[in-house]
Amino acid sequence: MSSREHDFGGTPGKVLVYAAQVLTAAPAIAYFAMILPSSHTLGMRARDIRLISLRTGRAPSYAVSFVRAVLTVAVAAAVYVLFERWTSVQDNGDLDHTSWIALQVAYVLAAGAGLSALLTTFTRSHRNLLDRIFGTAVVDELEAVVPVMGPWGPLNTFDLSYDRHG
Repeated sequence: MSSREHDFGGTPGKVLVYAAQVLTAAPAIAYFAMILPSSHTLGMRARDIRLISLRTGRAPSYAVSFVRAVLTVAVAAAVYVLFERWTSVQDNGDLDHTSWIALQVAYVLAAGAGLSALLTTFTRSHRNLLDRIFGTAVVDELEAVVPVMGPWGPLNTFDLSYDRHG
Protein backbone atom coordinates (compact mmCIF):
# COMPACT_ATOMS: atom_id res chain seq x y z
CA MET A 1 0.00 0.00 0.00
CA SER A 2 1.36 3.42 -0.94
CA SER A 3 0.59 5.14 2.37
CA ARG A 4 2.93 2.72 4.16
CA GLU A 5 5.64 3.14 1.56
CA HIS A 6 5.25 6.93 1.45
CA ASP A 7 5.00 7.17 -2.32
CA PHE A 8 2.40 8.28 -4.88
CA GLY A 9 1.42 4.81 -6.08
CA GLY A 10 -2.10 3.43 -5.96
CA THR A 11 -5.01 5.78 -5.32
CA PRO A 12 -2.97 8.89 -4.44
CA GLY A 13 -1.06 8.55 -7.69
CA LYS A 14 -4.25 8.15 -9.72
CA VAL A 15 -5.77 11.22 -8.07
CA LEU A 16 -2.61 13.18 -8.83
CA VAL A 17 -2.66 12.11 -12.49
CA TYR A 18 -6.36 13.03 -12.91
CA ALA A 19 -5.82 16.38 -11.17
CA ALA A 20 -2.86 17.14 -13.44
CA GLN A 21 -4.93 16.31 -16.53
CA VAL A 22 -7.79 18.55 -15.42
CA LEU A 23 -5.42 21.37 -14.49
CA THR A 24 -3.75 21.09 -17.91
CA ALA A 25 -7.03 21.50 -19.83
CA ALA A 26 -8.68 24.01 -17.47
CA PRO A 27 -6.72 27.12 -18.58
CA ALA A 28 -7.52 26.54 -22.25
CA ILE A 29 -11.21 25.98 -21.50
CA ALA A 30 -11.30 29.05 -19.24
CA TYR A 31 -9.56 31.20 -21.86
CA PHE A 32 -12.08 30.41 -24.59
CA ALA A 33 -15.09 30.40 -22.26
CA MET A 34 -14.25 33.84 -20.89
CA ILE A 35 -12.93 35.50 -24.08
CA LEU A 36 -15.37 34.26 -26.78
CA PRO A 37 -18.32 36.24 -25.35
CA SER A 38 -16.34 39.37 -26.29
CA SER A 39 -16.41 38.01 -29.91
CA HIS A 40 -12.61 38.37 -30.05
CA THR A 41 -9.88 36.03 -28.92
CA LEU A 42 -6.40 37.54 -28.93
CA GLY A 43 -5.62 35.91 -32.28
CA MET A 44 -8.94 37.07 -33.74
CA ARG A 45 -8.20 40.59 -32.55
CA ALA A 46 -4.88 40.54 -34.43
CA ARG A 47 -6.71 39.54 -37.63
CA ASP A 48 -9.67 41.89 -36.92
CA ILE A 49 -12.24 39.12 -37.19
CA ARG A 50 -15.13 38.31 -34.85
CA LEU A 51 -17.16 35.28 -33.81
CA ILE A 52 -20.88 36.07 -33.79
CA SER A 53 -24.19 34.25 -33.51
CA LEU A 54 -26.03 34.27 -36.83
CA ARG A 55 -29.36 34.33 -34.99
CA THR A 56 -28.73 37.40 -32.85
CA GLY A 57 -25.74 39.14 -34.43
CA ARG A 58 -24.09 39.19 -31.00
CA ALA A 59 -21.10 37.40 -29.61
CA PRO A 60 -21.89 33.92 -28.23
CA SER A 61 -23.13 33.63 -24.66
CA TYR A 62 -20.94 32.39 -21.82
CA ALA A 63 -22.80 29.05 -21.82
CA VAL A 64 -22.26 28.51 -25.56
CA SER A 65 -18.65 29.65 -25.23
CA PHE A 66 -18.03 27.20 -22.39
CA VAL A 67 -19.49 24.21 -24.28
CA ARG A 68 -17.62 25.22 -27.41
CA ALA A 69 -14.38 25.55 -25.41
CA VAL A 70 -14.81 22.09 -23.87
CA LEU A 71 -15.42 20.57 -27.32
CA THR A 72 -12.45 22.43 -28.80
CA VAL A 73 -10.08 21.21 -26.09
CA ALA A 74 -11.50 17.66 -26.35
CA VAL A 75 -10.94 17.62 -30.13
CA ALA A 76 -7.39 18.92 -29.70
CA ALA A 77 -6.69 16.25 -27.07
CA ALA A 78 -8.18 13.55 -29.32
CA VAL A 79 -6.00 14.53 -32.27
CA TYR A 80 -2.97 14.59 -29.96
CA VAL A 81 -3.76 11.12 -28.57
CA LEU A 82 -4.20 9.65 -32.04
CA PHE A 83 -0.97 11.26 -33.26
CA GLU A 84 0.89 9.90 -30.24
CA ARG A 85 -0.56 6.42 -30.82
CA TRP A 86 0.29 6.54 -34.51
CA THR A 87 3.90 7.65 -33.93
CA SER A 88 4.53 5.42 -30.92
CA VAL A 89 7.56 3.18 -31.21
CA GLN A 90 6.36 0.92 -28.40
CA ASP A 91 4.07 -2.03 -28.92
CA ASN A 92 0.54 -0.73 -28.28
CA GLY A 93 -0.70 -4.19 -27.26
CA ASP A 94 -4.15 -4.77 -25.88
CA LEU A 95 -5.96 -1.92 -24.20
CA ASP A 96 -8.16 -2.18 -21.15
CA HIS A 97 -11.87 -1.48 -21.71
CA THR A 98 -11.76 2.15 -20.57
CA SER A 99 -8.75 2.94 -22.74
CA TRP A 100 -10.41 1.26 -25.72
CA ILE A 101 -13.54 3.41 -25.25
CA ALA A 102 -11.39 6.56 -24.90
CA LEU A 103 -9.59 5.64 -28.12
CA GLN A 104 -12.91 5.18 -29.97
CA VAL A 105 -14.09 8.59 -28.73
CA ALA A 106 -10.78 10.05 -29.91
CA TYR A 107 -11.36 8.57 -33.38
CA VAL A 108 -14.84 10.14 -33.54
CA LEU A 109 -13.60 13.55 -32.36
CA ALA A 110 -10.65 13.48 -34.78
CA ALA A 111 -13.01 12.53 -37.61
CA GLY A 112 -15.11 15.55 -36.63
CA ALA A 113 -11.98 17.71 -36.87
CA GLY A 114 -11.33 16.33 -40.35
CA LEU A 115 -14.91 17.01 -41.41
CA SER A 116 -14.61 20.50 -39.96
CA ALA A 117 -11.49 21.15 -42.04
CA LEU A 118 -13.27 19.95 -45.19
CA LEU A 119 -16.29 22.16 -44.47
CA THR A 120 -14.06 25.17 -43.91
CA THR A 121 -12.10 24.52 -47.07
CA PHE A 122 -14.77 23.49 -49.56
CA THR A 123 -17.99 25.32 -48.64
CA ARG A 124 -18.93 28.83 -49.71
CA SER A 125 -19.54 30.04 -46.14
CA HIS A 126 -16.24 28.58 -44.82
CA ARG A 127 -17.96 27.78 -41.51
CA ASN A 128 -16.40 24.95 -39.53
CA LEU A 129 -18.33 22.18 -37.80
CA LEU A 130 -18.52 23.98 -34.44
CA ASP A 131 -19.85 27.10 -36.17
CA ARG A 132 -22.57 25.01 -37.78
CA ILE A 133 -23.46 23.26 -34.52
CA PHE A 134 -23.64 26.49 -32.50
CA GLY A 135 -25.07 28.75 -35.24
CA THR A 136 -22.04 31.05 -35.28
CA ALA A 137 -19.76 32.45 -37.93
CA VAL A 138 -16.36 34.10 -38.05
CA VAL A 139 -16.73 37.39 -39.87
CA ASP A 140 -14.70 40.49 -40.61
CA GLU A 141 -15.40 44.10 -41.54
CA LEU A 142 -18.21 44.57 -39.02
CA GLU A 143 -19.42 47.78 -37.48
CA ALA A 144 -21.39 47.70 -34.26
CA VAL A 145 -24.92 49.11 -34.63
CA VAL A 146 -25.13 50.37 -31.04
CA PRO A 147 -21.73 49.76 -29.48
CA VAL A 148 -21.53 48.64 -25.87
CA MET A 149 -17.85 48.33 -25.17
CA GLY A 150 -16.40 45.15 -23.72
CA PRO A 151 -12.79 44.35 -22.87
CA TRP A 152 -11.72 44.13 -26.54
CA GLY A 153 -14.38 46.08 -28.39
CA PRO A 154 -18.11 46.28 -28.91
CA LEU A 155 -20.33 43.50 -27.61
CA ASN A 156 -23.60 44.67 -29.10
CA THR A 157 -25.45 43.68 -32.25
CA PHE A 158 -23.60 43.87 -35.54
CA ASP A 159 -25.08 44.75 -38.92
CA LEU A 160 -25.01 41.52 -40.91
CA SER A 161 -26.53 42.96 -44.10
CA TYR A 162 -23.15 43.49 -45.81
CA ASP A 163 -22.35 40.51 -48.03
CA ARG A 164 -18.95 40.60 -49.75
CA HIS A 165 -19.81 37.63 -51.96
CA GLY A 166 -23.15 39.21 -52.97
